[in-house]
Amino acid sequence: MELLFDGPVRFHDTDDVHLMAHGDLDSSHFVQVLEGHVTDRRRADEIEREAEPMLARLRPELLGTVTAFFDGGEFTEVAYFSDEQAARAGEGQELSGEPAQQVAEWER
Repeated sequence: MELLFDGPVRFHDTDDVHLMAHGDLDSSHFVQVLEGHVTDRRRADEIEREAEPMLARLRPELLGTVTAFFDGGEFTEVAYFSDEQAARAGEGQELSGEPAQQVAEWER
């Protein structure tokens, strides 16, 4: 199987997993996988808790996410969407006020 991958394969083991669900993840027809690094895990968790109701209201195509955290602040997140067209439309949506501030802080 190793020959089927373009480059080295990394495996992570963790029991530090966060689930956010606003819909049935099994009904998703499009997913995005994000890899990143978090510098302040405690604040990142607070932002996600605060943003959950806003995301459910403003991004109904986002059915939920599964985020796995690893040593050194690394994480992998799988975001489940109803479909790609709705996900792209939601990504292009202009946010203002508190939602825009929350997203900007999360991205930092």
